[in-house]
Order: sequence, then structure tokens, then C-alpha cells
Amino acid sequence: MLTQSESRPFQTDGGVKKTITVLGSGWESPEAGDKVSVHYTGTLEDGTKFDSSVDRGDPFSFTLGQGQVIKGWDETVATMKKGEKCRVVLRSDYAYGKQGSPPKIPADATLVFEIELLSWRSVKDLTGDGGVIKNAVSEGEGWESPSGQDEVHVSYTAYLKDDPERALAQTPEEGRWFSLEDGAPCAAVALAAKAMRKGGEAVLEVRPPYAAGLPGCPDGETLCLRLRLLDWRRVERLGPNDQVVKKTLRTSEQWETPAPGSRVRVALAARAAGGGEPFDAHGEDAPLEWVLDADEVPEGLDLAVGRMKQGEVALITAPADLAYACLGAPEGGFPGLKSPEKPEECAVEWEVTLLQVVRRNTWEMSPAEKLEASAAAKALGNSAFKAGAVQRALARWARAEEGVRQEEGFGEADKTAARALKASLALNLAAGHARLGDFSAALKAADRALGLDAQSVKALYRRAQARTEVGDYAEADEDIKRGLQLEPESLDFKRLRRRWKEVAGASVKKEASLYASMFRDLGKGGSETRA
Repeated sequence: MLTQSESRPFQTDGGVKKTITVLGSGWESPEAGDKVSVHYTGTLEDGTKFDSSVDRGDPFSFTLGQGQVIKGWDETVATMKKGEKCRVVLRSDYAYGKQGSPPKIPADATLVFEIELLSWRSVKDLTGDGGVIKNAVSEGEGWESPSGQDEVHVSYTAYLKDDPERALAQTPEEGRWFSLEDGAPCAAVALAAKAMRKGGEAVLEVRPPYAAGLPGCPDGETLCLRLRLLDWRRVERLGPNDQVVKKTLRTSEQWETPAPGSRVRVALAARAAGGGEPFDAHGEDAPLEWVLDADEVPEGLDLAVGRMKQGEVALITAPADLAYACLGAPEGGFPGLKSPEKPEECAVEWEVTLLQVVRRNTWEMSPAEKLEASAAAKALGNSAFKAGAVQRALARWARAEEGVRQEEGFGEADKTAARALKASLALNLAAGHARLGDFSAALKAADRALGLDAQSVKALYRRAQARTEVGDYAEADEDIKRGLQLEPESLDFKRLRRRWKEVAGASVKKEASLYASMFRDLGKGGSETRA
């Protein structure tokens, strides 16, 4: 980043040399298509002044990146911040070139400008076809914009370009909320909202069909819309088939979300989705606490809180099978939580405030604590696998494996325990990946298990199985032979031998058929050539 009084050419050929004399504010710079306003004074190399907006007392405005000014100006102003002043030296090919600008600027003249960027107004073609042109009036606050399925709070007034005083359509004074996914009054409003920040205001020029659906507006007319983005809420879909919906009601200045294994404290109110009185509530004076990803609360609640930041308030909605009737839910309900009357039928919404996150990083733990945490994560993974939640099991086993991956600071006894745990976890991961049909990942996990315990018959079986399914038939054959030598009566290896014969034999037949076809085609080609 350039600092005050620092100079450097920012064109690789040295045609533009810029020195910042007064630093600007913020981090944004204008972009091509924006309308910029500047003050400037221009001189020749010998100091002869040829033009100055400062002397005239009239700022100069132009559209950036459209060739309305000399090339060096387009290049320079695009690097400036609001309020910045700079001195820029332009080689003639970045100024007026061989023609010059008689009578004041001779041919091939190097020019020197003092430029101050006063302001700019963003102008963007949101559709690429001129269908929605956004003229920014004010940029708003922050740096984020709504997207996807977010909900936005806007106010707008629609009018014809030549009759701005007559409103054709407008929101109530307090504005209106709608979902970007399917609730926008017209396509133009949704497109523009995604290009705005909270508090921002813009005037849109909208051609048909981007205004279609806007009530009270004539079909086929080009409209103007004065639009303001009052507020917006982030909406995320999580979990199996995106069935858990997390809507942020109040944002947080924090950036970190709690990791699995963290202890969280929340205030919440739980009710049937769609409204009604809460059937459970925990205030800030008596918050609910649990360990994330430990099956201590309904799955949907756990998933969504894992995506929150401390201090955030969110509305979380989940169907019954991801709420109090989720996989692994205790028969008597979750300890410390009240359930709805018919949990198996009740979709639920929770309004949650994440009050506190207590996280123990791996690097803060002693070797014994790392072993204990990884063993606990492994046990949770085992429970998920038995319940049929294979993806969840894989995530927990991977977390457990990562927790003891580094053995720095471990004594010999702890190293032995860690290696045994890692070998067991690698075996579990191989089984889980195989269950999902991901035999490449299963092969890598089985290799890790054998690297830790070369005598493990289970790991040898998992590797042989994975090699068979990925088509490494020769290597799989060697593993199967070795397995049957170690355990001649193993039903697993005998079944795998039959499977190997089936797929390897089919592969050999397929290759033989392919080569026979190739040779037949070659024979035909040869006889035609000889003829």
C-alpha cells in the first residue's frame, strides 16, 4: 500500500508515476463506470500551468474507465481513496500523445497533475444488458451485502423517468421485508438489494421485463426506482437436505464460531414452528449449557448454534426428525430440556442468543487431556455410526484423529496409547468411507492403520476391500492372500475373494473384448489400405 509521500510507477512500463501527498479515507476506490468528481491542477514539466479546476472553483466530473479523459487519469483515479490528493507524472502516451492539445499542450509532452478525489457515485449495469442500471446515492455501512435466501428490509418508490413527482408504486413508510429467494416485488429490486449494503440508497433505471410484477406500474415502460436497503438478515440452510434454517436476527462483532467439542451457553425460547407460546425457555440468568456435537441437544439446534457467533441472536427452525425426534434422541427427552407434546410430529423453532463459548484448543491441552478428548470424540462417532449417521460419525472420528495427530510432548506410554487410538480411528474411518462407497478415502485410511499396526488383520481386510473396489486387482490379490494365510478360516476374506474374482474377472473380460475389437478394426483398416 502506498503511504503519504511515497512514490512509485504503478504501470509496468513506468508511464504513470504517482506520489500521494494527502492520504484518503476508507478502503474503497472507484470502479469503471462510476461517476467521479475531482479537483485538479495541470502543468507542463517546466511548471507552466495549463488548466486548473481549483482556480475556476468548479470540480470536474467524468465517468471512470470510459475513455472520457486521458488514459493516465483513468489509471490514476482508479487507485485513489476518497479525499486523497496526489501528484502524478504522465508520460506523453498516457496523456495527449503525439497530437498534444494545442495551443497549451505541445506534442509528446509529459504532464504533471495535482489531483484530489472529492467523491464518486457508483453506477453499475446489474444485468449486463442495460436492463437494470444502479446509480448509488449512498453506499451504506459495513462491507457485507445480502445474497442467496437472505431476507431484506427495503423501502422504494417507483416512477416514470419524465414524471418523478408521481409515485406509481411505493412501500409503506416503514418499508417491507421479503425473501430474496422468492418474495421480491420484481427482479430489479432483488438484483439491486444484492448489490447494496445496509443503509445504502440507489436510484434504479429499470427496463421491462425486470420491472414485471411491480404493482401499479404500466407494462412495457422503463421505470425509475428509488430504493433503500434498511436492514437485512442472513438466512442459512444447514444439515441433511438443508432442512435446518438459521436466520440471524442480531449480528455480532465477533468473527469466530464455536468448534465441535466447545461448551456453549445460550438463552433460548422454544415453540412449535409457526408461532404459539413457548414450551421451553432458558433466560440469561439461567442459561442452557451443552457441549457441541455431543448429542446433548436436538441435532438441528446443535448444528445451527455451531454456526453462530458469540452475541448473535438467531431464529432456528428444524423439522421434527432434526428436533426433539432426531436420530439418537433419548427416550425420556433431552436432559434439561422440555419437549413438545408430540415430538415426533412437531417442527420446532428456537430463538437463541449465544451468550458464551468456552473452547479448549488442542495446543492448550496436556497429552492426557488430548487422549481423553479424542477418545470421547471416537465414542461419539461410534454411537453415530451405529445409529446410521455415517457422515456425522466420519466427522467425529476425523476430529478425534486430528486431536492426537501430533505427539509432541508425549511420554512413551502416551505415545503408545495415541498410536493405538489412531490405528483404531483409521480403521473406523476406512469402514465409514467404505459404507458410503468412497473406496479411495477408505484405502488411504486403511494405509494409515497399517502404518501404525502392520499386523492388523482388520486393516489388511479394509485395504484389500478398497483395492478391489478401486480396481487395484493385483495389489488386492496380494492382500487377500496374506489375509487368508494369517486367518485361513476368515469368512470376511473368503467373501472378499469371491467378490475379487467377480469384479477382476469382469474387468479382464472387458479388456479382452476391447482389444479384440481394436484388432478387428486394425485388420479392416489394413485390408482397405492394401486395396
